[in-house]
Amino acid sequence: MDHESSLPLYMNIKNYLLDQIQDKLSIGDRLPTEAEIMKQFQVSRITVTKALKELKEEGYIVRYPSKGSFVASKDRYTKELNIPASEDALSDTEYADIMCMLPYFSDQFSLNIINGITSILPPRQYNIHMVQSRTHQNEDYLLKKCFQSDCRGLILFPVDQIYYSNQLLRMKLNNYPMVLIDRSLPGIDTNYVAIDNVYAGRLAFEHLFTLGHRSLLFVTHTSKDVQTVKSRIKGLWQASEESGLLPSCIHIEENLDLHKPFNITADYIARILADKHITAIICCESKTCLYMYSLLCELGLKVPKDISMISFDNPTNNIDDFNFFTHINQNEYLMGQYAGKILLTMLENGPFEENEKKILTPTLEVRRSTTELS
Repeated sequence: MDHESSLPLYMNIKNYLLDQIQDKLSIGDRLPTEAEIMKQFQVSRITVTKALKELKEEGYIVRYPSKGSFVASKDRYTKELNIPASEDALSDTEYADIMCMLPYFSDQFSLNIINGITSILPPRQYNIHMVQSRTHQNEDYLLKKCFQSDCRGLILFPVDQIYYSNQLLRMKLNNYPMVLIDRSLPGIDTNYVAIDNVYAGRLAFEHLFTLGHRSLLFVTHTSKDVQTVKSRIKGLWQASEESGLLPSCIHIEENLDLHKPFNITADYIARILADKHITAIICCESKTCLYMYSLLCELGLKVPKDISMISFDNPTNNIDDFNFFTHINQNEYLMGQYAGKILLTMLENGPFEENEKKILTPTLEVRRSTTELS
């Protein structure tokens, strides 16, 4: 190390270690411990920690609790390291970090998924880090952090979006162990667990058609081009054509702003209901369903007396009881369990020769928010 250098001490140590990594060490080789580096260069632990932290963030090393720091792939992305075991250290699979990323934890749908996942992954072997992505930008940031960290695998419920991030593609190309929940992504062949959304759309339409409804409003807070939404609309259209109705019997309202006050949205929705002679509303998400229910109340309309409602999952609500809404049961707890099983198999046995794709069949749960058209 150049003691006359104008660089900070930690940078000198970082550069020295980087030279060792590039010229003398191989992938999987163990670096000296923090204590050994402190003694060698007569510096504080803070200085050493900062040097190692930057090497880790830049992808040159990986760090494991109770084991130390090891050389990562020189292309910065290889995760399969040959880490020497010791009698005192935990085995390579014990207490491994797993990231579970969902858009929100605030609804029962997400909580059921989480409970399904945690019922499978052994708590004495895996630390599951639950993170909320909320937005596309934050999801991309968290995916990057996951990839560059010591996390051994990822279970991802992607944020609703038409396009996936480049970071997700990078993880796929580098065989990072991951499972997608609730959807697959076009163009990326990954492990995933989802429901048959086309069939779910058919179930919703057929139920309302049987009750006599012929003019329907389909509402989503996201884009109709999101794959999940597109598949549900496809199912609605297929069932309508088979029933002798044109797809135009289903009016689609996308990108509904759930944060707008009712007095701004109510007049617009009221005009749609009147102009299209809507007798039933299909809500693509539970929070959209709750918003629309409250908006209908604002308009003085009663469910189901004046208008029927069906949701694609069971909204948690304070309206009457938990089972008020007719809904499509997406078996989210089972989705979480399957995702946990797939990831666990990859972590214990390595990647699959062919990606695992599990499609669950949804069911219709008839409650009190739908009724026959009088």
